[in-house]
Amino acid sequence: MIKTVFLDIDNTLICFRKCGKVALKNAFINNGIEFKEEYAPTFFRVNDSLWDLVEKGELTREGIYKIRFKKVLEALKIETDVPFSDIESEFRKTIHNVAERVDGAKELLEYLSKKYRLCVASNSIYAQQVNRLKIAGLLEYFDKIFVSENVGFSKPQRQFFEKCFDELGGDLPCETVMIGDSLTADISGAHDFGMKTIWYNHLGLAVPEEKNYDYLVNSLLEIKRIL
Repeated sequence: MIKTVFLDIDNTLICFRKCGKVALKNAFINNGIEFKEEYAPTFFRVNDSLWDLVEKGELTREGIYKIRFKKVLEALKIETDVPFSDIESEFRKTIHNVAERVDGAKELLEYLSKKYRLCVASNSIYAQQVNRLKIAGLLEYFDKIFVSENVGFSKPQRQFFEKCFDELGGDLPCETVMIGDSLTADISGAHDFGMKTIWYNHLGLAVPEEKNYDYLVNSLLEIKRIL
């Protein structure tokens, strides 16, 4: 019997693609760098590759902040005298205050909150994620906020989930479910810990041969038929 539901934030409840594009534009323009719409896909490609390294334990969140825009500008072949740290700072300042909900996010949380205890499970900065949930009108639905900064470990590390369960007060992994868009951080991490998993495959990615999730959905509201 499921008692607690964990949910990822970025690209599960809040659309990082839309928010990130706004933050990228502000980071460039406010530092005197021309912004073009076609820059966004390159930024996301570089950003995603860096977060993949975090999930593999090969890079830290702080490490991303030091090198992200160096790699982005190199990939875009943009030369500037502006320190990379200034661009990063402007990006993070904007992303802290931008939150556009994924379609169905609020309706799903309203539904789930009447049946289960809801917890956030996110790799990011605690204050940033709390603020974004508040802006998006989603914070009220959560009983616990587990973010890598305050947990001390990142998904999919086992220690991340251990720390979360230390605070749950007796829930067993089999009595919980993890909902997220990342097969590595959200699904594999939770699966290996013994939790049930729902993979939100909003990008329509190829389904891996080795199935490590319990359910696959392409839209959030499909989850109402599962839980």
